[in-house]
Amino acid sequence: MATTDRRNVLLGLGLSAATFACKIPGLRAGERSPNSEPGKLTLGLVADVHQDVIQDAHERLRMFIDQMKQDKPDAIIQLGDFAIPISNNQPFLDTWNSFDGPKYHVLGNHDTDGGYRKQQTMEWWGMPERYYSFDKHGFHIVVLDGNDSNPEPWEGYPRYIDAEQQDWLAQDIEGTGLPTLVICHQSLEAERGVDNRDQIRKILEAANAKAGHSKVFACLSGHHHIDYQKRSKASSISRSIACLIIGWEVHTSTRGSVLMLKRHFLTSNLPVPIAIHCSPP
Repeated sequence: MATTDRRNVLLGLGLSAATFACKIPGLRAGERSPNSEPGKLTLGLVADVHQDVIQDAHERLRMFIDQMKQDKPDAIIQLGDFAIPISNNQPFLDTWNSFDGPKYHVLGNHDTDGGYRKQQTMEWWGMPERYYSFDKHGFHIVVLDGNDSNPEPWEGYPRYIDAEQQDWLAQDIEGTGLPTLVICHQSLEAERGVDNRDQIRKILEAANAKAGHSKVFACLSGHHHIDYQKRSKASSISRSIACLIIGWEVHTSTRGSVLMLKRHFLTSNLPVPIAIHCSPP
């Protein structure tokens, strides 16, 4: 590890320092990191560290946290498949908690391996709810739980968002006037993502149609172990949603200068319509 370029290692971990910038009238002040600017939000993202199956997962997380302590983002978010709630994983969790700033969790399908319940994992992480939302620096961030039980006969891990959570999602987005970022461990666009992803995207696209612009401007996920970007299909480009998967290798092609992934930095300027086309490696 010592001879490997630090930035490449960070990419190999599946992380991104994401910056979302938008000029919005009447932004609420809120707390700001030392590097924060008005109307700008910087998030440190890490996905699929897999403490319980990857030998050097703790070292990878430590490198991420060390970098975030230098970069000082407004918050860090782990996108799932993090660690199960066992005492041997306490040093790993302590490393995560050593970041002196807001920290948020997303439940992954492997975070209940070994027969653990969601509530056990959440309590150990310090995650109050399995799905939730919060506002930060003029942005609304929604975290979903893509691990509900599938209503149809299903093999393998559940990857579904049930009716109760769908109703909550629609009401939550309706209740905000801020540009909204939606986060789920499993993709809301890719195959083998959330099984009823079409239903979820309809909720997001309906919110954009009602607002008349890309109120929900992007969805972020992990799970698939690739870096991938795609604009969701919509009747109007001005209401489209960029779907991004945080993973390992970066393969990017863009049209326009609206959304760019450059190494581990992601920049989106709003309310300019998102227009990006990307193919998986």
